[in-house]
Amino acid sequence: MKKDLAKLTLFLFCSLFLLISSCKKEANKVQTTLPKTNDALVSQALAEQVGLQFITKASSKGVKLLSSLKTSSGNQSKTIDHTYIIKGSDETTDLYVINFKPSGFVVISGTKYDSPVLAFSDVTTFNTENMHPGLKEWIDKHKTRIEGIRRKMPATVSDSVNNQWVSSAPPIGNQPPVVYGGTVNELVGPLLQTTWSQGYPYNQLLTTAGNDPIDGLSPTGCVATAMAQIMKFWSYPATYNWSIMPSSAYSSSAGSLQIAQVMKDAGYTVGMSYGYSESGADASRIAPALINNFGYAPYAGIMNYNSETSVVELDAGHPMIFTGTDPTKNEGHAWVCDGYERNVATTIHDSGTVYQYNTYVITDFYLSMNWGWGGECNGWYSYQNFDPTGSGYDFTTDLQEVITIYP
Repeated sequence: MKKDLAKLTLFLFCSLFLLISSCKKEANKVQTTLPKTNDALVSQALAEQVGLQFITKASSKGVKLLSSLKTSSGNQSKTIDHTYIIKGSDETTDLYVINFKPSGFVVISGTKYDSPVLAFSDVTTFNTENMHPGLKEWIDKHKTRIEGIRRKMPATVSDSVNNQWVSSAPPIGNQPPVVYGGTVNELVGPLLQTTWSQGYPYNQLLTTAGNDPIDGLSPTGCVATAMAQIMKFWSYPATYNWSIMPSSAYSSSAGSLQIAQVMKDAGYTVGMSYGYSESGADASRIAPALINNFGYAPYAGIMNYNSETSVVELDAGHPMIFTGTDPTKNEGHAWVCDGYERNVATTIHDSGTVYQYNTYVITDFYLSMNWGWGGECNGWYSYQNFDPTGSGYDFTTDLQEVITIYP
């Protein structure tokens, strides 16, 4: 499988899906199934309740936007500014986009058979009237997915999704009081500090002609860029001057020349096929190259993607190289996964009464992705979601991971 370059346009929508609280770990968590509902349609009132409660929690803890490395001010009071309703082909609501004052938005699914919050930002607003093409494709893809969920509608909502809805929405009317009891956050990473890419100056030591607008050379290739970023993380082997390499490079310098040397060497060891607009290599060559050419431990290997294996690797402090293909474009990509985040939310029912009890919901967890595009679209993605938001690509097919990479 070829891992081809996908040079994309940056859009602010990349900075989604991260909620940071404490870094505390809690063992032996209990997951309790909450009361189910068979009413799958999400009303605007419910969507606004869920969205407001979610963004309020996010604001109180601070939301870190990975693409810009900025932190929200936090503790700002949020009020709903406007709710956009995005309907499907049958005029059923697929998505609610809720903008808040003074800033922030949340995208809520229109069906309870889906996770409630699909995207959010604490510091930007969502303009549905002038959407970036990549964002429009993201919206269209989720509309199609939600309509597919409705067509296959099971008898009841699954436990995990139902629990997310119940814990996200405050009670209405005379329902028993439900109080948000806090969240324990499990967080590892992002481990990498680099936002390297494939064009100039990273490719300045290549000799193959390409379409780079600055030096007219081929791209380094996503495999080489992913390998180089992980080697920089470990600062190994010692034959390179890692200390002078910048986290991002924009011009020729002693540090960028060292990065370019690492990428050139990495490309050579995996048999990179350099092209005019894209460069590719087989993912199966990554682990042998790291072991045999760069002196990494002989335990590195490639396997089919497994989320629990990813957690084990990241707990050990090992960033991994992921690979996947987009069959609709017949293109592949290799990138770095360098962290995970998941929350355990406590909900208090019948608060203040003799009937008070707690339930615990373990949310879907998110993986930190460094796509190797100079920081574009870096961020936290659902562990089942490998489509860089707003990019127009979806690398969820033939997913593999190169694991146990360390000196």
